[in-house]
Amino acid sequence: MKTLKALAFWFSFMLLTPLLASCDDDDNGGSDKDRDNDNEYYEDKSGIIGTWQGDDESITFTENGTYIWKQGWETTTGKFTYENNGILILTYESFGESDRTVYYAEISDETLILTNTEYKEDYHEFYRENNNYPTLSQLIGTWAYYYTNGVVTVTFRADGTGKEIAEYIDGEHYEGTFEYTYNETTGLLRQTDEEGTGEYTLTLEGNRLKMTKPYSGDTYIYVRQ
Repeated sequence: MKTLKALAFWFSFMLLTPLLASCDDDDNGGSDKDRDNDNEYYEDKSGIIGTWQGDDESITFTENGTYIWKQGWETTTGKFTYENNGILILTYESFGESDRTVYYAEISDETLILTNTEYKEDYHEFYRENNNYPTLSQLIGTWAYYYTNGVVTVTFRADGTGKEIAEYIDGEHYEGTFEYTYNETTGLLRQTDEEGTGEYTLTLEGNRLKMTKPYSGDTYIYVRQ
């Protein structure tokens, strides 16, 4: 008889357990799966991509998840993640070790405000840089970069291919082809050749095309031919 009573007790307990678990999930605001979804990263980071200017500082975010922050004479580079709850995480190397800083990010069409989640006095206000990104049709054509030792000409074709020719004053000659993709919204150019892929942010000023490497800030000025 005792055995039957014990079996009845455990059977009732097993039926009650799923109900208790369900109530626990509701009390905590949903299941673990639901809470995990709240922490997914934005797939579309287009709102933060680009260059932002502040007082004696600027910060640039690229589509591949890297950033470059210039503050006076100091430059910090690293990677970033931008979460859907407005959290911006910047990771970087500090004294040979990986470190990170977390900011609340408030973004509008023209302004970016960053506030350190731990130190509220670490506050930065930026304005979106008014870059004149060329359209694809404006990019198509041949451009030349002149420097001390020679000239490099780059031709962009409408089919996503291009050609680069370098002529040096010592008579050396180089010629190669490449493929490229270009985003008119962010001004980001990805150029792939036999040596790999390079990224540039493009700015058009009249007949001059500025090609800037987002990660290092190196800039090359080409003239339309």
